[in-house]
Amino acid sequence: MSLTITSKSSTLTEEQKKRMEENRLRALQLKQKSFSNSIIPNTKPAGANESNSSNQPGQITPTNGKCVYLNSDPTARFEILIGYNKELIEIFKTVSSRKYDPETKRWNFALTSYDDLLLKVKSRLSSVKIEPLDRVASSKSTIAKFHLIDRTRFEVQAEYNLELQELFKTMTTKRYDPQTKKWSFELKEYQDLVKKILNKFKRGEVQLVPLPNALLDVFQNQLKGLNYPKIDPSIDFEHIKKKIDADIAKSLMPFQIEGVKFAIQQNGRLLLADDMGLGKTVQALAIASYYKEEWPLFIIVPSSVKFMWKESAKRWLSESLAKVCNLKHGDLVDDFIQVMENGRQMIYPKSKIIISSYDLLAKNVDEISLNDFKVIIADECHLLKNNKAARTKAVFKLIQNSNRVILLSGTPALSRPAELFSQIQAINPNLFASFHDYGMRYCDGKESRFGMDYSGYSNMTELRLLLEEKILIRREKKDVIQELPSKMREMVILNPSLIELNTKTLKQASNKMDQNLKGMEKRGALLKYFQETSKVKAKAVTEYVSDLLESDKKFLVFAHHQSMLDELEAEIQKNKYDYIRIDGSTSSENRQVFVQRFQNSDRCQCALLSITAANSGITLTQANLVVFAELFWNPGILVQAEDRVYRIGQKNSVIIQYLCAKGTADDQIWPLVNEKLNVLSRAGLTRENLSEANTVNRPKTNLFDDLIEEDLKKNEKTVQSIEIDNDITLEEDDDLKSIDLAQFERPPIKKPKQ
Repeated sequence: MSLTITSKSSTLTEEQKKRMEENRLRALQLKQKSFSNSIIPNTKPAGANESNSSNQPGQITPTNGKCVYLNSDPTARFEILIGYNKELIEIFKTVSSRKYDPETKRWNFALTSYDDLLLKVKSRLSSVKIEPLDRVASSKSTIAKFHLIDRTRFEVQAEYNLELQELFKTMTTKRYDPQTKKWSFELKEYQDLVKKILNKFKRGEVQLVPLPNALLDVFQNQLKGLNYPKIDPSIDFEHIKKKIDADIAKSLMPFQIEGVKFAIQQNGRLLLADDMGLGKTVQALAIASYYKEEWPLFIIVPSSVKFMWKESAKRWLSESLAKVCNLKHGDLVDDFIQVMENGRQMIYPKSKIIISSYDLLAKNVDEISLNDFKVIIADECHLLKNNKAARTKAVFKLIQNSNRVILLSGTPALSRPAELFSQIQAINPNLFASFHDYGMRYCDGKESRFGMDYSGYSNMTELRLLLEEKILIRREKKDVIQELPSKMREMVILNPSLIELNTKTLKQASNKMDQNLKGMEKRGALLKYFQETSKVKAKAVTEYVSDLLESDKKFLVFAHHQSMLDELEAEIQKNKYDYIRIDGSTSSENRQVFVQRFQNSDRCQCALLSITAANSGITLTQANLVVFAELFWNPGILVQAEDRVYRIGQKNSVIIQYLCAKGTADDQIWPLVNEKLNVLSRAGLTRENLSEANTVNRPKTNLFDDLIEEDLKKNEKTVQSIEIDNDITLEEDDDLKSIDLAQFERPPIKKPKQ
């Protein structure tokens, strides 16, 4: 009989097979309908059209389905009726709220995942069509979005709905803001408010966009009506002092003590994001000292500051090293601190502090990770913004079994909130279920024709509150160092008569910008325009700097292109002034030598610095004037460069000057820099605002002597606003680095011995 069946089935036509499959699915639908009617009584008015029921599926196939409310939990979950589709199931498995019912063989999800799931399906499987829930099609539906606005309160953003407004008024902790027209409540009433909305309104009348699960987990005490301080008062610094080096304990300022206490409260896993110059290094070493019983300590830093970290470790951790290494008379601390200088170098068995660059770690992570380091410091951790980069993968491999992870960055979100995610994962991999969930909530995630786009920002206040509660501590100079003078910025318009705007190459580069370019071609055109701007403004810049040299005052000059640095260096040499130059070719050892020379020698008047190679890891507080010969498209880099002088130890007012040439790429880069810095400010990660800079047209002579005394307001001029293409995004990212920047630079001129 089995042979007969096999033979018969083999003669079925494709049309017959299709009809049999349709009959099978129709039988399943009828069975489900009968089951649904037995669970949910019919509450429809007499005569209502049964075909309009949200639980009546249409034609169900592997590529055609619909969403229906889950019978057992219709106010919180929905399920998808669709035939078996392997690719679709893989998408289902990416949703954190997913559940599979083996009896019905269906997947169901939380209503909070509804929009994201349908967006995923639409963007990844264009052949699959899923009918939405009835509530989405309803024009009467009110969307109520919940947001956290401080540690104890949340607000609801919704279109006007009289019944919803009346419900809000019944809440004990209600507060209405007539300006924003939003209601807010204490977190302890959150769950009660959600229940009241679900109970009062019929299905689909009000769509809730609730607070994310990550936030509810972190703010459990506030949900219970308990408002504890951010840092537990029971963490006693007197106890901490007994476990860290005495020299560090004595040197820590009050806000730095709070940073150490926060780190210990978080079990040594945090992102220390203090402003530049507030002593992140000493705080990180104090935290590492507290956990010295778990050493060896591994420190990951940019290559240019490896030796600076070694000197800091020698200064602050000698006592810890003596205890961990059982140092005897005559033993040298240096012998137990190892700086990795090349890939062939092995980690010595007796080394208790190992310092490596990101690049060296990326090349040798397999060998280095065999040591199973339990305490890790990563300086300038914003370098980990790209989770696909080799250095990020290497760091993650190293820290996966670490107990303590101390990330340091003065600018933790240099461009986009999306770039914070890898750093968050390094510290607390369980905080967010997935990058998609994070991106939809905080990166204004949306579908584009190229897939999902997470390059934006949204709910920035909530993100800052969430991070500050669990992993992030950030203080700014103006908040904690009262004696530190403020910065004053000026955008200086260079002498137009010295700007060569009519050069053929500049015009070609400018005209190229008007073309409809895409991708790397656009980036190349932007960089070419940027490079040509450097050339045409060089004469005006060198004259400006030459005038400053006559003042006999110390100052810093930052530039990006080698050609600009070379022009400035030639001018300084011609006038026989003493100076230092630090760029990408300067070794770590020479950097420190040059810094000490600038700081200690009255004759050394000018520090000529590369924006990208010398924006961090050095202190030049003997100067109080910083001049940017060129702009740069990343505001975090600019602020970091400014802070080479704006640090602890600075006793004078700090003046920052940006030299701009009208009619060049500066017209586009300047407003772009302002916009990006505003994004950081909304996230609470910086309060710097370059738009506060005065616009002045300075005389060429006697400039420096008049800098402070001159009434800036009398010389204030308004810069003509330039409309820029919002699609242009110049960033220091991996895509940009793939362009050979050397093609825009000529080799540096030979430097005299310093």
